[in-house]
Amino acid sequence: MIDQKIIDNIPSALKQLPIWTFTNTDYDPKTDKNKKIPMDPVQLDLGVHRGIASTDNLLTFDTLLKVRHVPKDWLPAFHLDAQHNGWLMVDVEPTGMTENNPFLRYQYEYVEASRHGGLHGLIHLDIDSDILQKTAIKMHDYETECLINNHFVTLTGFTPSELYQPTLDFISAIPYIESSMQANLEVDDNLVNASLNDVASLSPKAQELFDELNLSPINRPKGVDISEWEFNTLAKHYKQLNRYHHRLFFELSDDDKVAVLYQAALETLPPRKKHHNMFHDSTHNDQVNYLFYTVRRIVESSH
Repeated sequence: MIDQKIIDNIPSALKQLPIWTFTNTDYDPKTDKNKKIPMDPVQLDLGVHRGIASTDNLLTFDTLLKVRHVPKDWLPAFHLDAQHNGWLMVDVEPTGMTENNPFLRYQYEYVEASRHGGLHGLIHLDIDSDILQKTAIKMHDYETECLINNHFVTLTGFTPSELYQPTLDFISAIPYIESSMQANLEVDDNLVNASLNDVASLSPKAQELFDELNLSPINRPKGVDISEWEFNTLAKHYKQLNRYHHRLFFELSDDDKVAVLYQAALETLPPRKKHHNMFHDSTHNDQVNYLFYTVRRIVESSH
């Protein structure tokens, strides 16, 4: 059951977009943490628990409310796609909840406390800015991040902290966010190259599986959204990986599967600048590049 505060307060324009699903927040004894896996709502309505593999199966909010077989503690979530619809999320970390953080002064169209005591602020931007083309932009000075594209946001419905005192129009934050975007881009080339090539090394078993896949570079069809095409292509690679894995009669950890799929991504996807973007993966509390984050999400959502 979705919290009534979320139902009442989510902007109607956002509810109408087919971007909604549920997040599996079950406790995971392996990590001693709650999961944070976006699920396939179409399969969920059939009683099947499967991670989302394609944005094609996302729903409008009103349709989401009709989904059956939803576990009691699972939370609603939506997929950020600001480059097409203008909606983004300001995520203030718990360490950023201080009186001098200006992002606690801006007016948002929806606001809540995060599960760990930070702040979520939803805003719609109808502006011509490169901001809307980014995956995420970090404001390091304030322990705050703008989540913009290709990211699932899980809602809590929690009442925001008293530190949140909205008095400013969010449009006044744009110059600072744009300057932070430029600072994010000024990354040492060696660090960028390392982030792509050294983040996942293959164990001998993983190398054997990768060799079995025998993948080759592929080209994106014209007129197809590149981010969605990349995600769907990697999901197909993962299905192939699992088919071969079952034939090889040995077990692979999730880390090995991530490493194999990441290597497959490097070998088969046309390189692009977005793959270098670094941001914080809140599930693992680490910094990873966009391509590695996408691969990790595909593997972990299959549980």
